[in-house]
Amino acid sequence: PKEEKEMGKLSFYQKLDLMDRWEEQPNLAQMKRYCPAFIRCKNGEVRLRTAQVLANVEEESLLQLLYPLVNDPEELVRVNACDSLGSSKSPASYSLLATKLQDTPLVRSYVVLSLADIALSLGEKLQEECFHLLLEHLQTEEAPGVTIGCYRSLYLLKREERYLDLLLRNLHHPDYRVRCAGFHLLGDIVTPSNCRKIKQAVLECSKQEESVAVSSAINNFKKEFESKGE
Repeated sequence: PKEEKEMGKLSFYQKLDLMDRWEEQPNLAQMKRYCPAFIRCKNGEVRLRTAQVLANVEEESLLQLLYPLVNDPEELVRVNACDSLGSSKSPASYSLLATKLQDTPLVRSYVVLSLADIALSLGEKLQEECFHLLLEHLQTEEAPGVTIGCYRSLYLLKREERYLDLLLRNLHHPDYRVRCAGFHLLGDIVTPSNCRKIKQAVLECSKQEESVAVSSAINNFKKEFESKGE
C-alpha cells in the first residue's frame, strides 16, 4: 500500500517525532494517512505511540484503527489501545473491550474504565448492561488494581454511594500502587454532591502517607480539585 511505502521512507525517530507533534496538535489528515501503516509496524514502540496519540482524537474511523492493537503481543500496546478506546462512542468498541476482561491485570485495569466511559456515551440500556457486566466480573476479580477501577466505573454508572465508599477505603490499601491508582481515579468522579466527602478522605490520607509516589498523586489531585473550583 502507498501508506506503507511512505512510512518506509521515515526513520524510526521521524515516526516518533511525527507522533509527538500529533500529541501536541492532532492532525487528522496526517493521522488518517499514516496510522494504518503505523499500527502494523514491526517496531513495538511505534505501535505503542500510535495507540497513545489516538487517545487525543474523537474520530471513530481513527479510533477503530486501534482494534488490532487490543490483541497486540506486547502488553503495553494492549494497555494503551484499551485506554484510548475509552474515547470511542461505538458499540463495536464496547463489544471488543468486553472480550478483554481475561487479559493481564494491567490491561484489565484499563478495560474496566473504558467500558464504562463508552457506555456512558451510549445511553441507559448499555449503561445498565455495563453495570451488570462489571458487577459480575468483580465477583471473581482478584487484582486490587482492577477492583478499584471497577468501583470507579460502577459509581459513575449508577452513583450508588457504596461504590464510592469502597474506592475511598482503598486509598488506605497496603500496596502503594493501588493507593496511587485510587487518587488518579478520584478526578473522574468528583461532583458538588460528593466533593466534601472526598476532600475529607484525601485530607486524612495526606496526613499519614509516606510514599513519595502516592504523595505526588495526592498533590496532583488537590491541584485538579482546586482548578475545578470544588
